[in-house]
This record gives sequence, C-alpha cells and structure tokens, in this order.
Amino acid sequence: MALEANKAVIRRAINAVLNQGQLDLVSELFAEDLREHDPQQAVAETPQQAFINAVKMFRSAFPDNVMHIDAQIAEGDLVATRWTMTGTHRSEFMGIAASNRPVEVSGIFFDRLQEGKIAETWANYDLHGLLAQIRGDHAPGNE
Repeated sequence: MALEANKAVIRRAINAVLNQGQLDLVSELFAEDLREHDPQQAVAETPQQAFINAVKMFRSAFPDNVMHIDAQIAEGDLVATRWTMTGTHRSEFMGIAASNRPVEVSGIFFDRLQEGKIAETWANYDLHGLLAQIRGDHAPGNE
C-alpha cells in the first residue's frame, strides 16, 4: 500500500505542480529540506523556492507543456518515473529566444519519499535534444 501511495504523490506532483502550475501544493508535496540532484537547478533562498523558480521558468518558456507519465516503479521509499513532455517554445529558455517550435523530450525522475513527501529527487532528461529542437536542428520524435 505504501508503494502505491508513494507513486500517487509523484503523479500528483507531476500533474498538479508541473503540468498545471499549482505551486501552492509544493509545501504539501515536497519536504522543506528537499535535496535536488539536477545540474541545471539554480540556487535559491530555500530548496522549495529553487524548485518553484525552476517550474516557473520552464512553464514560462513552454506554457502549454504536458508531462505524460509513461511508467512508474516503486520499491521501498523510492519511485522511478519515466516521462515524456510535449509543448511549444513560447519564450526565452536557457538564452534562446522563443522559436514557437513544438518540442518533445523524455526523461526520468528518481525520487525518495519521507513521511509522504518528496525528500530527494534526481532528474535526468534529454536537455541536448530539447535545445536542438528549439534551435530547429531536428523535429520532435526524430531522436
């Protein structure tokens, strides 16, 4: 039962926070001392604020983004989630002006939960492929 509850927390974080921008849920779903292992993550006043800033930046660049959960596996306090995100590049992202190009990128989150909240997260996604798509180097799905 705990494994399904842990997977549900991750699904809720993806669907409500990442897809819908419900940032008021961050304190409910993420630990105050959240540890993120994402080399692209900027430092902020608090770990939760760093996460909020990243979500705002990404949702600004790709306002119609939708992250689809392709698969989840849970074991102990860990949940692995493979996902695919689609969207349109509508404003500046990592120094690249809006291209209005559609994008599709895949990735994996590996999350550790503690007391029903995400305490630690690792993100691995195809940033190179995403940047190539917004620059027009190749179309989504042609990886």
